Amino acid sequence: MKVYLVLLPLLWQTVFAQETEKSVSISCYVNPQLYIQAGVVAQVSDAAGNVSCNGRHVTFHNQSSNTFYYQQAGRWIPLKPSARVIVTAGSGSNASPNAAATYNFKVKYRHDVLGSVSTKLSAISRMNAQTDKVKAGVATSEKSSRTSGVASGPAALVASKNPTEKKAAPTPRTAKSPATPQKIAASPAKKAGTKPSTSSAAAKKRAVAKTAPRTPAKRPQSASVARAERAPASANSIGLRVDLGKQPIGVGPNFKHRFNRKYAIDAALVFYEGDLLSLGAQVQRHFAVRSDPGLNLYIGLGPQFFAGEGPDAVALVPVTGLEYKIPQTKVELAFDWRPNFYLSPTADVDAGRFGLSFRIGL
Repeated sequence: MKVYLVLLPLLWQTVFAQETEKSVSISCYVNPQLYIQAGVVAQVSDAAGNVSCNGRHVTFHNQSSNTFYYQQAGRWIPLKPSARVIVTAGSGSNASPNAAATYNFKVKYRHDVLGSVSTKLSAISRMNAQTDKVKAGVATSEKSSRTSGVASGPAALVASKNPTEKKAAPTPRTAKSPATPQKIAASPAKKAGTKPSTSSAAAKKRAVAKTAPRTPAKRPQSASVARAERAPASANSIGLRVDLGKQPIGVGPNFKHRFNRKYAIDAALVFYEGDLLSLGAQVQRHFAVRSDPGLNLYIGLGPQFFAGEGPDAVALVPVTGLEYKIPQTKVELAFDWRPNFYLSPTADVDAGRFGLSFRIGL
């Protein structure tokens, strides 16, 4: 039994603590994949670390309890927990100074278990809203600098399009010289009190439309964030597992950790009648049901160790089942089929085993 208790932490270290290596694209908006999975805020910035959509630097802020790695010049650079670094990113995929810059980085990290997914999504929304304000402020200041010192309004815009006409001195009007075409065209309208012609009204509308400040379009939610909203609210949950089937029937504590919305590890220590107990864990792959965000199908596989008055036994346990998270609560219910394929002391199969779990998110 002592050997089995040693093997379980080794299995946990192999599955849970392994590092994920990926290539990610980073813009001025927070990369949702890095923040949800690794607990790292990554954004394009200026040399001082301020958010800048056309900046030439990238800021990494490690808010997790694990060391984060990014690759630069072929070397892996570690970033310790709570540390922040500003990296020169080069020319980026968009070299134009007026275009939003995007940079690709190779990163390596362990999955962050601090904070729930819903909390991280709220933080991403707040940071991206701040980025929208920064972008809107930059666009407004650029327009102000272009129009500073010039009269505002449609008349000023029309005059700016005809600089020669604005600078030319007015031709003195004599008895012999006829009035200019503009004045001849305008005088009947003034006398009769009629509205200006349709063409001039349309020109003024176009001029007003050009001078009106543009409202920055709302940034569409990225596919990663949209998918993450379907993830369970809690990364960890704990409760009870009932192991059902032909005798014996057991009950014991059940713990589940979710690496992300797809993968999780489910462990339980079950006590049976007759001083028999089992300790096991299965790595699970979840499949979301589109019609109900709280419902998941899952399959998995993992070892199970048995100890008691008789000889110890080892089994391989595949699982397939349903998991349902009750909306607006942290309560989770799960039911699965978990046949036991015994590897020792003798090869045998117990196909009639089922699990019923009741858990609460932490």
